[in-house]
Amino acid sequence: MEIQAYTTGAGDWTVPAGVYKADALIVGGGGGGGGYSGNANAGGGGGGGGEVVQIRDFITIPGETIPYVVGAGGAGGAAGDNNGVTGDPSSFAGIVAAAGLLGNKASVKTGGDGGGVNGGTGGATAVDGGDGTESGVLIIRIGGGGGGGGGVLEPITYGGAGGMGVFIGGIGGEHNGGGGGGSLRAGGAGSTDADGVAAAANSGGGGGGAAEYIGATSHAGGAGGSGYIRITWEVDIGAISDEVAKVPKSDSTVTWNATALASIKTQALAVMTDANTELAAVPASTGGLRAMIQHLFEGVRHVKTMNKDTGVETLMKDDGSTPLGTATHSDDGTTVTRGEMT
Repeated sequence: MEIQAYTTGAGDWTVPAGVYKADALIVGGGGGGGGYSGNANAGGGGGGGGEVVQIRDFITIPGETIPYVVGAGGAGGAAGDNNGVTGDPSSFAGIVAAAGLLGNKASVKTGGDGGGVNGGTGGATAVDGGDGTESGVLIIRIGGGGGGGGGVLEPITYGGAGGMGVFIGGIGGEHNGGGGGGSLRAGGAGSTDADGVAAAANSGGGGGGAAEYIGATSHAGGAGGSGYIRITWEVDIGAISDEVAKVPKSDSTVTWNATALASIKTQALAVMTDANTELAAVPASTGGLRAMIQHLFEGVRHVKTMNKDTGVETLMKDDGSTPLGTATHSDDGTTVTRGEMT
């Protein structure tokens, strides 16, 4: 099995020779976690996880180019009462994996929804985000987990955990930050007196929400994990025209099958239909095959004579009177031998 992975940016995948179908995994970028202001009585919500889309038996044509885009993760909310940023969607061949939504700032506290129509709902204050669900057969959509809600400081309430996508969400912070929603990998954890934890690159997970229990220091939310695209395929050996359908030509170059076969057909027809030149002499045993076949034909068709006194057999040319070659017959009383024709 062959694999091509894309971890950032946009471009085109060129379908290799002999590849007529492929599978693809597309992960949207995760949302960033909400920031925390030093005077807030709650933690920021976790960002939602990006949608995960699996495509099975996607039909391809060798040599075609298929566009892809890897979505970036959303930035975490800046230190202070600031929302995170929604991630960017990823796509392959026009099929989109939705991004996870932003985690809200500490004054709002709710986590962001997971990406996609099957994404989990972001949690409210100190509530876990919802899990993503799965649907589809050839195109399987697994919604990103919702981000957990931020907890409150007095009385102390833990932040909610991020919901599950393919993987679990981030845990809620001990002191109030909501966990990021899960996607292909886990979301970032909600903070404990610190910035929210960023989700890993290419995970699609949501970033964790920020919080502070002691003191009045503002903190930033964790960034969402960037998206990811992976294409897998197997080469159809029996259909690779540029490997099994090459035919060497007589000039030692190699051409494509259709051209080579046409050339061979032309040459074969020429051998069978071209006018022959009469042999001037009997061909040697190391002569060309065409001359040998012609000699067999002339030996059957042309006039032969036998001298009864000398035992010399003569094969005539097409005019019936010009010798082409002779062979001598001998008899020792036991065996009659015909000599080699020269």
